[in-house]
Amino acid sequence: MKYTNKPGDRGGPTKAGITLSTLAHWRGRPCTAAEVEALTIIEIEEIYRFLYIREPGFDKIQSKELRVFVIDAGVQHDVRDATRMLQRALGLTGADVDGDCGPKTLALANSKPVPITLSRMLADRISYYGRLVQDDPQLKRALETFPRLQAQWAEGWANRMAPFIHSLGELTCA
Repeated sequence: MKYTNKPGDRGGPTKAGITLSTLAHWRGRPCTAAEVEALTIIEIEEIYRFLYIREPGFDKIQSKELRVFVIDAGVQHDVRDATRMLQRALGLTGADVDGDCGPKTLALANSKPVPITLSRMLADRISYYGRLVQDDPQLKRALETFPRLQAQWAEGWANRMAPFIHSLGELTCA
């Protein structure tokens, strides 16, 4: 469990994916970077189980592959954004893309073909990374001074998606 606090990382102080704002939300009070650094594996697991799995309803997604991908997206992007990605992947549009993993979203997630849903969500998520790098206002304002800002994380984001792409191939060949 590595602690990081790198300039340019929008998450700020982070340990095992738990950011300062996530910890403050979990504990119900402002927290410090030192508190993030001191997080134990026990509390990290509690935070993940509650904030990223049970509370948003991701535990009700029957397919392990899809559930793990949605949870990962929730950890990295926010559970509401992850749910919107899932909803779009399921073919929902307009007001139905509300970021709430409710009965309608779950019914579709548990009835549609997993490889199709997973591939659509994967494409949406990869496009999100591209927008994050290209539309970063800091990047546009300070390209000469800080040429890498959000772009410096792109390799890690791509590496994060690689196992999901591999598992998708296994799902479609099974």
